[in-house]
Amino acid sequence: MFEKSLLTKLSDSVMVTHSQLGLQNADCPFGGLNVALFADFHQFPPVARTYAALYDSESSTDLGARGHNLYQQFKNVVLLNKQLRVMDPEWMGLLERLHSGICTADDVELLKTVTLDSPSCLPTSLDEMPWSNAIFITSCNAARNEWNAEALRCHCIRTGAVLYRSPAKDHKGKTHKELLMQERLHVAGMTEKKTGHVPDMLEIAIGMKCMVTINIATESDLANGTRGTIMDIILNPREPPPNPDEDNIVDLLYPPVLILFRPLNQENVLSFEGILSGLLPIVPSEVTFPVKHKKEKQYTVY
Repeated sequence: MFEKSLLTKLSDSVMVTHSQLGLQNADCPFGGLNVALFADFHQFPPVARTYAALYDSESSTDLGARGHNLYQQFKNVVLLNKQLRVMDPEWMGLLERLHSGICTADDVELLKTVTLDSPSCLPTSLDEMPWSNAIFITSCNAARNEWNAEALRCHCIRTGAVLYRSPAKDHKGKTHKELLMQERLHVAGMTEKKTGHVPDMLEIAIGMKCMVTINIATESDLANGTRGTIMDIILNPREPPPNPDEDNIVDLLYPPVLILFRPLNQENVLSFEGILSGLLPIVPSEVTFPVKHKKEKQYTVY
C-alpha cells in the first residue's frame, strides 16, 4: 500500500533525475516514463468530514493533492480474469532467486535458451507454428513500426493478399476545400503529434492481424487493445480498379470507405444489418488540427 504523497515524491524524484540528465519530457509527470500500477496497491482512508473526531488535518498536504491529481491521470485499466502461474520447477527456482538477487550461472544459461541472438537459444523458426503466430512485445515505437511492417509483408507473401497503402486525406475547413500545394507541403512537415496522431500513410491487407489503438465502441469491446483480423476492405467508389504492382502493392488514392474487423473475443460483438455475424465495421477516423502558414490566418485541417 502507498499514500498519494508517495506517488508525488516518486514522480518528483524521476523528474529531477531526468532533468539533470538532460532527457526529453523531464517536465512531464514521472519524467515522461510509462508507469503501471499493479495489484492491490492503494487503500483509501476512512470517509470522514474535516471536523469529525480523530480527523488528522496535518496529513492533508499539498503532496496528497498532487498525488491525487497524478492518480487521476491513469486512464487505462486492465482487469485480469485468469491467473496463469509458472509451474515448471526450473523456472520457478529462477524467478525465486531473481526476486532475491541471487541468480546463479545456471540461471543465466537458462535465460540464454530463450534469447534469440544467443548460440544457446533453442531452435526457433518464425516461419513455423507456433512462432509464426507469436506476438512480439517491445517498448520501442521505432522497433514496433518496423516489426509490424515486416510482419504485414510476410503475411502478404505467404497468403498472396494484396497490400493496400492508404493515404491520409486532408481538407481545409468545414467546406472540405482542397489544400494548396504550399499548404500541403506545410502540413507534410508537421509532426504526427501536431496532426492528431494520424499517420500520413496506413498499410493494410485482408487477413492481417491488427490491434485497435483508440476507443471506438467500448460496449462492443472495440476499444484500445482489442485484437482481431481484417476480413474485408471496402474501397472508395471513386477509386480506380486495383492494379497491383510487381510486389503486389496497390497505392490507393482515397482512404477505404469501410474495413470489416473480426475481434478475437466474440462475446459482446454487436450485429449489423447486411454484415456477417461476428464482424464489426470500422470507418476512417477524422481529426482536426490548426495550421498557420506564413502570414495567413490560422485555419483548420480535417
